[in-house]
Amino acid sequence: MFNASYSAIQGVDNDKVFIGEPAIDPVTKLPNSEESQKGLLGNAKDQIVNSTVKIVLVVLAVVFVFNKITKLHKDKKVIDKGDSICVMNENSAPLKIYTSWKKINIKKLNIKSELSNAINSIKQTDFKQVYLVYPKLSDFYRHIDVKVDELENSSYQIKVVPYSLRSTLRN
Repeated sequence: MFNASYSAIQGVDNDKVFIGEPAIDPVTKLPNSEESQKGLLGNAKDQIVNSTVKIVLVVLAVVFVFNKITKLHKDKKVIDKGDSICVMNENSAPLKIYTSWKKINIKKLNIKSELSNAINSIKQTDFKQVYLVYPKLSDFYRHIDVKVDELENSSYQIKVVPYSLRSTLRN
């Protein structure tokens, strides 16, 4: 669940391994901060809880978007691929949707990883429409078209799209 390099393992005292700052200062032999005295179990527990919360949020986002798309596109085949959702129809181009729970800043989109997935989908598959879906925020309430230099000679569409949990609460 967590990574610790050899240099991050700072101290061993009475068979307790401390990750990060050592609980006992090796020079003064006095206790360091209360946080560091938690040792391995405290740090691991915090990291496991944080990781679990992130996983749950990601799963909830995917399930929410998948259910919403399935209801909207009853005439199309909607497939959960794990990392994305695909919407297939015989009469139109397929659509790939990547969902996320992270909040984005529309003035400085931090979507490099997600955009890389979209570009690879367009280059390597039949998907020429890719949506990157994020939670709706007060300043992010409309879709944003994304233009990519390396795809300028191909026909494609990448959109950053907001979704709202409010519509689920109304249903």
